[in-house]
Amino acid sequence: MKTALLFFSLILYTTGFAQLTISGKVVDAKTGEPLFSASVSIPEFKAGTTTDRDGRFTLTTTGSLPITLQINYLGYNQVQVDLTMQDNLSSVRIEMQSIDLNLKGLIQVESHRSQSRSQVVDELGAESISTLNSGKDVPQVLQSLPSVVSTSDAGAGIGYTGLRFRGIDQARINVTLNGIPWNDPESHQVYWVNLPDLLSSTESIQLQRGVGTSTAGPANFGATLDLATTRFSHQPFTEITTGYGSFNTRRINLKSGTGDLGDGWSFSVSASAIQSDGYVDRSESDLKSAYLTLSHRDEVSVFSANVIYGREVTGQAWYGVPESRIRNDKQKMLDYASRNGLSPAETDNLLRSGRTYNYYTYDGQDDRYGQDHYQVLYSRQLTNELTVDLAGFVVLGSGFYEEYKNSQSLSEYGIPDIILSADTIRTTDLIRRRWLDNTFGGLLGSFRYDPDNDQSFVAGGGLSQYDGDHFGEVTWARYASASETGDRYYENEARKTDWNVFGKWKYTTDHFEFFLDGQVRQIRYRFLGYQTDLSRGYVSDELTFFNPKAGIFWRQSASLSGWLFVGQSAKEPTREEYVNSSPQSRPKAEYLRNLESGFTWTMNENWYSTVNLFYMNYKDQLVLTGAVNDVGNYTRTNVPASYRSGVELEFGGQLTTSNQIHANLTLMKSGIETYNEYLFNYDTNTEDRKKYHNKPIAFTPTVTGSFGLNTDLFLLNPFREKTDLQSEIQVKYVGGQYLDNTGSSDRMLDAYTTINWMVRLSESGETWLIEAGVYNLFNQLYESNGYTWGYISGGERVTENFYYPQAGRHWMTRFSWRW
Repeated sequence: MKTALLFFSLILYTTGFAQLTISGKVVDAKTGEPLFSASVSIPEFKAGTTTDRDGRFTLTTTGSLPITLQINYLGYNQVQVDLTMQDNLSSVRIEMQSIDLNLKGLIQVESHRSQSRSQVVDELGAESISTLNSGKDVPQVLQSLPSVVSTSDAGAGIGYTGLRFRGIDQARINVTLNGIPWNDPESHQVYWVNLPDLLSSTESIQLQRGVGTSTAGPANFGATLDLATTRFSHQPFTEITTGYGSFNTRRINLKSGTGDLGDGWSFSVSASAIQSDGYVDRSESDLKSAYLTLSHRDEVSVFSANVIYGREVTGQAWYGVPESRIRNDKQKMLDYASRNGLSPAETDNLLRSGRTYNYYTYDGQDDRYGQDHYQVLYSRQLTNELTVDLAGFVVLGSGFYEEYKNSQSLSEYGIPDIILSADTIRTTDLIRRRWLDNTFGGLLGSFRYDPDNDQSFVAGGGLSQYDGDHFGEVTWARYASASETGDRYYENEARKTDWNVFGKWKYTTDHFEFFLDGQVRQIRYRFLGYQTDLSRGYVSDELTFFNPKAGIFWRQSASLSGWLFVGQSAKEPTREEYVNSSPQSRPKAEYLRNLESGFTWTMNENWYSTVNLFYMNYKDQLVLTGAVNDVGNYTRTNVPASYRSGVELEFGGQLTTSNQIHANLTLMKSGIETYNEYLFNYDTNTEDRKKYHNKPIAFTPTVTGSFGLNTDLFLLNPFREKTDLQSEIQVKYVGGQYLDNTGSSDRMLDAYTTINWMVRLSESGETWLIEAGVYNLFNQLYESNGYTWGYISGGERVTENFYYPQAGRHWMTRFSWRW
């Protein structure tokens, strides 16, 4: 801690030299409504930024007064503002006139969906995303946001990564890409690795906390994350970015845009390649992607067609690392190997590997998948009061993961036993591939009616269909009998349809905004599973949900405002729950009732503070209990009552003319009213049950927080007249997390703190940029994810904990050139 304090003090000491900092707000001239993601620039010095959700911006430059600010926003006339020594540079107010009366609802599909201000939304604009885009995946970039915890299977932020929000796993977070649903309809997961280097083509990210407003897609179950990709480009450009770092990590990205070709048309393209060996043994990644956008705009409409191509090959690091290996306890490692039947070679791998151990040793043990997105988005103002948004999409995915398996029963793969004169061979070593070939497509649409400045109505809906073909094949077997290479040993086709309709009403006065929202959603799912008599066959299920929401936003003044939001959401079980249960044991849908309330206070345009209280009450939340159902599978089970509650605090502002800080802290409590844990007892061949009351929900830390310090290193920059030298420090703290729902301290992740430090040298206006970043600066050894299971043997409980270790101190460099 003393080292960290000394480090921060040195940074602050070297940055006392003042530069020109301009802060202000961009609003609609007619309504006073803030304009999000407006471009604010100083063309003379090639400096620029974008506005946040409240229309606010801060711009720092090495130039001197007088200067001219230039503001651009799609659908509005360009504004130029001359600033002199007589102007207050900390509170510049800019009013923009719409091109054709009222276009504020025009870009709904292309950017973010309309929302009520009664929800808390965190945003990252184009400048912030570009600054943070070191090549790591989206979850790593978002971990500075309140209540967000990220993890990486490979340990270095590239490959398979994930995030949790308030302890809510990624499968319950509704992720959209340009307002189009991305979550896999069966697993509900989002696999970021399928679209590598997505951030290089992302203009803005919104994280909407809690249940949130309805969109023309599935309901969320705790948070909504929307990413908007590159939009219309006014000027032609070409940009190349390359980087190299620890674990032999290499990246290159090339993107280019035509600018306005005339008549409102533009085209842009981006291509990326990322390779990394990973921190964990045999967790290498080979990732490729391409993004193409054709767009058109005029005074009353916006059109965009996107093609997104992603390919990934990753070494499997899914198994995790046994606790004994993490703790470097040799005797317990030997005990673990004995209990779990490891071969001499597997035991030797365990003992020799260190904390980067990977159970898999087969060279071909990798995951290969391709995913392509096709999107068409169109928005048009039909009249001064009526706007229509339409979107169509298709997502094509295909791939497999390959495994080497020892001593597999031939009959499980449809291979006849091999009968010899003196013996019968019933098992074999083999290599198998498990495939998923799927198509996901749909249509979305909404109408927005603004009869006056006080009210707005939105009505819309969506229809989508998913077809998935799950199958497995044996590509090699030591004893193949009469089988052929590529023979399928299982095949399971599934179809899921999802439709929804919603309506929203918003009424605004001078100090209040009232909001009502309702969504009806129905899903139909047909799959190969267990029927009532436990025989295998195609089974169908149909569920209908109603998700109401309401909110109030209150603004006392330009500096003080508050909100109150209440809403309900429902979620169906995943494919795993469906196929591993019968109609009798099938889990029920989950329900969430969410309350959010808080206020934000802005002080003299430079400082802000936000307090948000939340309460999330669950009915029939699905959790793992260890129980085996009537078809012999472990599956998640509904618990009648559980909750998460807490407070999220944010604070930030301009510490000095050269230093900006931002910090957040989440204090949270969770509990399951009654939880039954089941352990198989090998002594009696029965299940033992243990009941718990009011225990915390797994992976829900009581404390999380982050701190950031952005510094202009003006005094240390020998080329200060033409370049900017910036430093950014990011601190992340995550409290202890339980691996299961028993609240047992011997089954948990320890608390950890990481510090990242980035230094950037750029030409004023960002024509080129050089960056060096050190991550986990003080080499904290920690694990960000894990799992546990156990059983009874010899009259004692045996617990097996597995962890996903994250990289210690590592580094990454970046060079970017734009012209």
